Amino acid sequence: MDNSGEYFTMLLILSISLFVIAVIVVIFFGIIQVIKIKRREFVVQNSEKIRLVGNLGVKYQFYEVSPNIDLKCCCSSKREFDRTNFYEFFFDCISIELDHYKTIISMVLKNRELYDSYNADFNAIVSSVTVREQKLYLKYGFFEKTEAAFCDKKKLLPTTSLKINVVKTYVSPMGRNYYQDSCAFSLNDLVNCCNDVEIYEKNKKTTKYQRENMGDSLRYDILKRDGFRCVICGASQQDGVKLHVDHIFPVSKGGKTEPSNLRTLCERCNRGKSDKFDPLGLN
Repeated sequence: MDNSGEYFTMLLILSISLFVIAVIVVIFFGIIQVIKIKRREFVVQNSEKIRLVGNLGVKYQFYEVSPNIDLKCCCSSKREFDRTNFYEFFFDCISIELDHYKTIISMVLKNRELYDSYNADFNAIVSSVTVREQKLYLKYGFFEKTEAAFCDKKKLLPTTSLKINVVKTYVSPMGRNYYQDSCAFSLNDLVNCCNDVEIYEKNKKTTKYQRENMGDSLRYDILKRDGFRCVICGASQQDGVKLHVDHIFPVSKGGKTEPSNLRTLCERCNRGKSDKFDPLGLN
C-alpha cells in the first residue's frame, strides 16, 4: 500500500511537471511570436521600400488571367479516342470562342509588356539603400531581413505565359477500362491557332468555298422545300425545264450557301436573274 502511494505521488509530480513545462514552452513560443509580430509591425511602419513596392501595385494594373487552361475531350468510343487529334480538337475549341481567346492573348501580352517595366522598378527599389535605411539596418539587426521578406511577398506575379492542357479520355461502358492522354500548348501555339482559325474563317467566305459547299444533299433539300418548282414562274420538270438552286444574295457579292439564302429557279429565270440583287426590292 505504501509503495502504491509513493508511485501515485511520483506519477502526480511527473504529470504536474510535464504540464508546467508544456505551459512554459507555449508561453515561450507565444512570446517569440509576439516579438516577431511587433518586429514586423515596426518594419512595415518604418520601411520606405515596403511603401514604394506597395505603390507599384497601384501604378501597374495587371490583368487577372489564369496561367492554365484545361480543355477536355470526352470520347464516346475507343476508336474516337484513338483517332482524336489534339490540335484539331484544340482548333475546334478556339474557333468556337475565338474572340474570347484573342482577348486572353491580348491580356497576357499586355501583362508581359508591363512586367518588364514593373520588374525594373521593383529591382531599383529593393537594391537602393538610403542613409536612413543604413542606420536602421545597423541599429536593428532584424530590420533588413524582415524588410526583404516583406518586399518579396508584396511583389506582383502577373500571368505572362499560358499553358493550355488538352486532355482526351474514354471510359468503357462497364467502366472497366479507362484511357487518358494529354497534350500541352503554349501561348505561341494559341496565337498561331487563332491565326489559323481566322484564315479558315476567311476562306469559308470566299466564292469557291461557298460554291463547293453546295452538295447534292443540300440541293435536294432546297428543291423539296420549294416543291420542285421555280419560285418565280412556277415551272417544274414536268414542264420540261431544268431546275437550279440559286443564291438569292449572290456568292460573288458575299452570299453564303445556307438554306435561308437558297431557292429553286428554272434555268431561264436563273439565267435572267444572273448575279442581280436589289436590297430594296424583290429578288
